[in-house]
Amino acid sequence: LNKPDAASVMDPVPRQLPAAVSDFVGRDEIAGELCARLTDASGTQGRSVEVIIISGAGGIGKTALALPVAHQVRESFPDGQLYARLRGVDGRPVRPKQVLEEFLRSLGVSPTALPEGLGELSAEYRSRLSGSRILVVLDDVVTTDQIEPLVPGEAGCAVIATRRRALAGVPGARRIELDVLNLDASLTMLSRVIGPERVHSEPHAAQRLAEACARLPLALRIAASKLSVRPHWTIDRMLDRLS
Repeated sequence: LNKPDAASVMDPVPRQLPAAVSDFVGRDEIAGELCARLTDASGTQGRSVEVIIISGAGGIGKTALALPVAHQVRESFPDGQLYARLRGVDGRPVRPKQVLEEFLRSLGVSPTALPEGLGELSAEYRSRLSGSRILVVLDDVVTTDQIEPLVPGEAGCAVIATRRRALAGVPGARRIELDVLNLDASLTMLSRVIGPERVHSEPHAAQRLAEACARLPLALRIAASKLSVRPHWTIDRMLDRLS
């Protein structure tokens, strides 16, 4: 009989992180701090799981911070990275049972072998992650009940979660509350999208555009994207349309 090769019997290594945004700016200090914490956590023994919760208003750049950080530290979590968005397309919370089923399938559990109940699924999930170094990214968390069953049981793994409001009820979590970008970071983002020449040619209009977008990264990215596909438009024209 032919023996199966090693690759056929190894557990799969999930690599589920979405691509990070290319115009990530203005969060270098926070990103550096989070990367240091996560890198330390990946090698820690005998301590609790590192849980980082990034909160802030819609469009303020929570996911835009979480994903670059996750990509930067992924080599510290060689057993994989799991990702789930916990707010459904209808705005309702995604059930943790559904997420656990998806995660366990990604970790090599056959759909026919999945436990039925939430408690059993969570126990199987923790068992699968035991002794592993896996990073779990939970985007747009709605309720505390969503996140608790998805937190691994042992140190060496880590969780990054994003939420619009501060999330209480997760013991030991490190909480980061994001504010809007400062003006310099807003202009840097605008320059990366439409080019520095256009920003330098209309410096006052560029500043007014940043303020008109409340220095929210998402709003500024949308306005800048519209300008990028309309090279004949001035920034002043975009301001007129916004007003």
